[in-house]
Amino acid sequence: MEQAQTLILEAAREHPSTIDDPAPQCFLRNFGDSSVDFILLFWIEDVVKGRWAPQSEVMFTIWRKFRDAGIEIPFPQRDVHLKSSPSPTKA
Repeated sequence: MEQAQTLILEAAREHPSTIDDPAPQCFLRNFGDSSVDFILLFWIEDVVKGRWAPQSEVMFTIWRKFRDAGIEIPFPQRDVHLKSSPSPTKA
């Protein structure tokens, strides 16, 4: 988890619109059923130019960094057990 946090912060710091002060912050927020939840806070130089593009670009960078580091993003998985029904009795 420490490596994940480091990579998340790297992704935010590397984005050209991210400012240094205040510095990006990343917090571990929750352990979910199939997840470990972090929150990333980073500030950009000019929100009037748009905030969605930098957010998306940072998230894609996180995705690539995780992939390159061998960190998988968990997803819910379900096991299905098939039971055979009893054989019909012949009268």
